[in-house]
Amino acid sequence: MPLRPLAVLIAVLVASLAAVPVADAKHKAKRRGGTVHKAWPATDRGKPANRYARFLARQVGPLTPPKRKRTHTAGLASAAAVSATNPLQLVRSFDIPTDDPSYARLLNTSFTYDSAVAAAGFVSMRYKAQAEQLLDQLAALQRTDGSIDYAFNVYSGASDLSLRSGTIAWAGLAATSYEKAYKSKYAAFATKIATWLTSQQRADGLIKGGPDVTWVSTQHNLLAYFFFRAMADNNKGDTAKAYDATADRIAAGIDTNLLKSAGTALYFQQGLADTTHPLDTQTLGILYLKQRGRTADAGKVADYIGANFSLSNRSIVKSTVPATFNNTYSAAGPFIGYRPYADEGAPDVLWMEGTLQARFALTSLGRSTEALDNSIISWDGITGDGAAGPLMADRTITTNRFNEYHVWPVSATTSWTLLIIGTQTTFVTN
Repeated sequence: MPLRPLAVLIAVLVASLAAVPVADAKHKAKRRGGTVHKAWPATDRGKPANRYARFLARQVGPLTPPKRKRTHTAGLASAAAVSATNPLQLVRSFDIPTDDPSYARLLNTSFTYDSAVAAAGFVSMRYKAQAEQLLDQLAALQRTDGSIDYAFNVYSGASDLSLRSGTIAWAGLAATSYEKAYKSKYAAFATKIATWLTSQQRADGLIKGGPDVTWVSTQHNLLAYFFFRAMADNNKGDTAKAYDATADRIAAGIDTNLLKSAGTALYFQQGLADTTHPLDTQTLGILYLKQRGRTADAGKVADYIGANFSLSNRSIVKSTVPATFNNTYSAAGPFIGYRPYADEGAPDVLWMEGTLQARFALTSLGRSTEALDNSIISWDGITGDGAAGPLMADRTITTNRFNEYHVWPVSATTSWTLLIIGTQTTFVTN
């Protein structure tokens, strides 16, 4: 099944996100457009005090690619044409060392998920201006049917035209988190997302991956469930009841089709007819079960993570081999954390975004994470004095059927760090 897990580098994405073909763009709804209110460091507005938030803020907007001509931006219709003086104000997903073979290929890549999670992280820390900059840009790029493209090149404005339910649900979650904290700025943006997600709902209540596919992702449905519950919380009367009813239909589909058991173990598989076991599906599943009052079942999924995803005694070493390239960062560790999949042939890599998600989920159950927290603190120290964010992984893997992983600072690890600091116990020095 061609699922594309959130915040993991997608091998099939072409170099630098090729320009939007005019013919393909004509089949998409137009973009809504709107004003994007810029924030620090583009302006003096809203400089974060937290070092992780400052790194994330610096990831917004483009870097000039090496010896590349600008790709044309047919089909892109945001508030104004994308240009050198008015680039997309989205988060660059990766902070890539300049000597890395993938530097030119992925320098200005911005997965929509990464900007959405960053916006939610800024909201959790009460960095309003930074959250608004990202949400303004996402709202301007939103199509009139409520959809948002899967990824963008922040330098050229080109986009990956795929529409994926999980990514769009995350944008909705960022908007609803802002609405809960600050009220009435992105309500229309979130409502259009709700309309689009509902259009992808099947008779069994599940949300399919997008309009061009028939597969169903567990992760997408967990995110859609959270989003519709949040929409119900942010509304009243019959509108709130309708959103709750949609969430209940999704939950019924999840419980019937996607939550599995093996003996005493409980886990979530990747999707319908897809028995892959991703870490992030388990972490979101814990939060889902806990929200539905099934704490004992959530604990079983946590036990499943501990038994099948745990890694220990890890270190980071340099390599100049192209497939495993890492010529910048090294650390003896030993580090502990979690692998991204629990399947045969899965990448043997400590994935920090998933590790932070697991920490978030385990803490929600009241479980001790002291040893994990100490390892995370050491991990964060690898990139120095706070000018860079936490690394993505402990090794580079580019030849794997699952996904690529790199020893780079990435926005997603930083955003989940902010979510933990903003909503749970602070385990890192600010």
